[in-house]
Amino acid sequence: MTGERRVRALAALAGLAAVGIPAAGFAGALSPEARVALLVFGGWVVPAILCAPLARRFVTGAGVPALAFFLALSLHAAWSEAFRLLGARFSVYADALTWFLLLAYGTVIFSAWARRRDGPTLRASHPRFARGVLLVGTVAALVAIAAWSRGDFSVEEDAYDHVGYVRRVIDHDTMQPGGPLALPVGVDLPLPPDPRKGALHATVAWIASLSGANPVVVWSMLPLVLYPAVVLAFVAFSRALLPRRETLLVCVALFMLSYGGTAFQLAAASAYGQSLAAAWFWVVASLVLCGRDEPAPLRRRRALAAAALSFCGVLVHVGVAFHTAVFAASLALFARWMGLGYRRATRDAAILTAAAGVAAVVRVGLSNPGANIVHSHVQGVLFVGDRLFVASPFEILRQFGMVFLGGLVLLPLLAVALRRGCDARAVLALAIVPVCIAFVPPLATALFAKGSYMVFRALLNAPVLAASAIVVAAVAAVARGGRWWVRIAATAALAAWALAFVRPALDATRADAWHRPPGMDEATQALIRSAETLPANSTVLSDPATAYLLNAYGSHRFVALYEQHANPRDRFALDRLEAVRDVLSPCGDAVRAVEGCRRYAVDYVILNRRPLTGGPGFMTGWDAALYDATRDRLSGIGLPFRPIETTPDFSIFRVDAGMAAALAPDPLPAPVAVDSQALPPCAVAVPDRVFDVAGLSVTPSLVAPGDSVTITIGYRRDQPAPFGLPFLAHVRFDHESLAGGRAYPGEKYLRRFADRRRGVVTRYRADFRPGAGVYEPDLWPMGAPLRERVGFVIPRNALPGSYRVELRVIRDSLLPNFHARDLMFNRDHYSGTACGSLEVRARVGESP
Repeated sequence: MTGERRVRALAALAGLAAVGIPAAGFAGALSPEARVALLVFGGWVVPAILCAPLARRFVTGAGVPALAFFLALSLHAAWSEAFRLLGARFSVYADALTWFLLLAYGTVIFSAWARRRDGPTLRASHPRFARGVLLVGTVAALVAIAAWSRGDFSVEEDAYDHVGYVRRVIDHDTMQPGGPLALPVGVDLPLPPDPRKGALHATVAWIASLSGANPVVVWSMLPLVLYPAVVLAFVAFSRALLPRRETLLVCVALFMLSYGGTAFQLAAASAYGQSLAAAWFWVVASLVLCGRDEPAPLRRRRALAAAALSFCGVLVHVGVAFHTAVFAASLALFARWMGLGYRRATRDAAILTAAAGVAAVVRVGLSNPGANIVHSHVQGVLFVGDRLFVASPFEILRQFGMVFLGGLVLLPLLAVALRRGCDARAVLALAIVPVCIAFVPPLATALFAKGSYMVFRALLNAPVLAASAIVVAAVAAVARGGRWWVRIAATAALAAWALAFVRPALDATRADAWHRPPGMDEATQALIRSAETLPANSTVLSDPATAYLLNAYGSHRFVALYEQHANPRDRFALDRLEAVRDVLSPCGDAVRAVEGCRRYAVDYVILNRRPLTGGPGFMTGWDAALYDATRDRLSGIGLPFRPIETTPDFSIFRVDAGMAAALAPDPLPAPVAVDSQALPPCAVAVPDRVFDVAGLSVTPSLVAPGDSVTITIGYRRDQPAPFGLPFLAHVRFDHESLAGGRAYPGEKYLRRFADRRRGVVTRYRADFRPGAGVYEPDLWPMGAPLRERVGFVIPRNALPGSYRVELRVIRDSLLPNFHARDLMFNRDHYSGTACGSLEVRARVGESP
């Protein structure tokens, strides 16, 4: 038996045990994590080991385990998609997958045993053994990082959405469940299944079902195998672009500091669709690019293998289709720079595009093209004109870290290194198309409506980290061979770049390395246990963040989820949030509360005092500080809301919307109320003229740093307005030193540097939502002067002097929508209309 055959036989034997023991019911004594680990190993890792000989026909080095793993995932994707298209139940798919794996492993073992005398055992050479030890050590380190990063999910992530989907696959015994959102009474058409949930969700459900573990446990274990696979996929991609070892090492080091924030953040997010889509693209690209100098038959096999891999990747996440299309365009336009012939590159591009297109049609089908106005709301875009916009650097910073932005800064400098080798030309070739799509306004504007955030995810295709490595290596080479002043200049340039872009990433990585993700507190666990006891398929109304958590722990329906993640084509998104507001707002009336429950046939209302991570956030419509007032209001309404469990941390009400509301207690005073008090006049534009801002005052007008002030805003509403996306008000305080003078690009950063050097702030602001998020303009009285008062504390390091008070009102968004000038000038996105002044004086005994 050869060494390779022996490895395959041992792997198959381990896989047979890992799948067979839970399937036979003999793993009950193990912990849920151990049972999940067995099935992840037997269902994902062992098939990858068996696919390794096939992968070695195409790639070498880190590309072998990466390609083998994604080949195994591709088989899973194709298998589950076939069952979905056939309309089979999930239980049929799960039984078939279990028996298929057991029979496949048994066949491999029998085949190896029957041919055990075919030849002598081959011993690995020392270099190959050393590479194997290095690979095992690298994977072990990556697994350790992923294990350290495991913790409770946050509302800001997509985990609860995916876990809830997996739970519904199991509970409803279907390969394509509907979402957890409830439909309004009288609506017959169900919401279409979410096309973003890919073909691996069925496999995750199979692991959860066979292990008997909560899907939350399964999802939290996936990074242990997915994170090493994602990193190795990037290494293979970079190796195809950067043949020189030192440049490759620099590129991978920057990747570990930047992609997804830090290595720890990427580990936690490696199971999400955008991370898998990126890794799938890296494997496809490396498969195509590695065979530049190979014979035509092998190149054709590479193209077909890449097409099959891309097809299965689209089944997992539709973003792979967009990545593949961008890559295909790069092949067709810049073949020479990649070291490919035009004919071969055009053929490969056509094959890849066809495979991804067919998969996209299969995955998405002819679904309703309408978009959820909440989920697809404009976010993180940089406006360069009234109608044109590009991807915002701030979105890139949030998603990918400072090093990624540093790569974009260095991308134009690739021209300096073009003559030094083909690697620079190949990197620039792969960067041009995605950068043009995201940074050329006509293209971005045309694609934004349909592509949404996928358009800007195209930057995943831009190998900006490779560009950084090439430019850094080129500058270092110039420094080594130049005169003394050239060496000093080059060293200073590299130090400045590292200080601006690498140091923040190092600081973040150091902080993540010492920060252990917290576990779920007892109050939240108690809430989950109580919610799990509610009857299955009940309709629950809660704040969207709490509902987003609970959808992962039961098969209930929910009126609204955090940012409406359940389906991107939910035309009832805003209506859902209005119903939640009407029930949970302590300022509303009983009739609207009962009507909101009646509209969605609500069975239970859950109030949660303890805010979840990430909430309240965009469109949550709930502030946990209002818990006591809302609980007392619902209790006082009477029979429609009957409390069945009340604790200091949460309350659950049984709802009978058919009962008439009793005389409810007086609600809390509304944040916006009729008040004829005279205010200094100030007219501020409001989007869509939903209401008018009539005046603003700050009292007292003379304060010291650290004092509290009251901001009073005068409104007026003269026409009805529907419930809509929320407003956000910015009250900006600008020191007198910012007034006057000539504006010039970069003044903002000089001001910040000067403030930091002196230890003061010359600008600060108060942000708030008109109506406090529970009393929006659609509820305000009409035809009378209105007032809202907001408290604010002056920063203790505020520079004494006179401050101009400005106000701006905008529609809220997930991220600020900046104009290009907002990045460079003191007059920026948050500046508004001057409405008054404030005098800040130093405290007695303190130096001004």
